Amino acid sequence: MDDDLKKASFALAELMQHAMRTSYGMIAREAATSFDIAATVEAVVALLIAKGVIDADELVAVREVAATRIATERAAGWIGPDLAMVTTEEEAQPAQLVDCETRRPTCQAACCVLGKVTLTEREVRQNTLLWDLGAPYSLPRAPTGHCAYLDRDSLACTVWNDRPYVCRSYSCANDAIVWDDFKALIPAERVRRLSRTRRRQEVSDE
Repeated sequence: MDDDLKKASFALAELMQHAMRTSYGMIAREAATSFDIAATVEAVVALLIAKGVIDADELVAVREVAATRIATERAAGWIGPDLAMVTTEEEAQPAQLVDCETRRPTCQAACCVLGKVTLTEREVRQNTLLWDLGAPYSLPRAPTGHCAYLDRDSLACTVWNDRPYVCRSYSCANDAIVWDDFKALIPAERVRRLSRTRRRQEVSDE
């Protein structure tokens, strides 16, 4: 290696080290701030519950509503890296099992179209599933908007045995975006639009 190349390599290494130190410093400061905020909020909530100002069960219910709203807004506007934050993945089971094969002709695999699927840290490290370079660490989408791992003819998942935690733990049984009436197999309007779009595509392909 000649001297110029050595100098360039050392300069690049120094730049990378500086960038890493800066990034880690920012992360450490953000973590400390988040810890302080979490501790303060927890202390305030504990005091309010102890003094009878708020009800603990009511707080849980309201928090779930707020968490769902914030997560939805974040998913719609977030363009940076995203990981599915879970504590354990091994026993991922949906709240209610669904016979997907029977329902797919009606639901049009809506969960593979309307929802954003992010990988967990373990799934990213396993490197079994590709993720969208433009939206780390979410599953890639086909031009039609469908999950890239969805077979468009059968509407079946092509990586079923290796599907992400988000998919394994999801159930459409109580999802109003998918069903107007789950038991009666009546799809929601957005799903009916998917069905109409699919029929138009099939006609145009003939």
